[in-house]
Amino acid sequence: MEQTEKEELKMRTETKIKVLKEEISILQDRIEPHDTGHLYTTIDVLKWRIKELKGIIGEGEDLG
Repeated sequence: MEQTEKEELKMRTETKIKVLKEEISILQDRIEPHDTGHLYTTIDVLKWRIKELKGIIGEGEDLG
């Protein structure tokens, strides 16, 4: 992969991470004392995806 392709991949991946973090914040604001277990599940999935993406650009752990 050429350097410009790597830079483009990194930029796209960083954008995805930013969007996912924004979505996590929105979901966290919607959590209520009861009946919102699905929000916790969704937040955990999005956090896992962020870890995956960080691994792609070399900023996180390898989830292999």
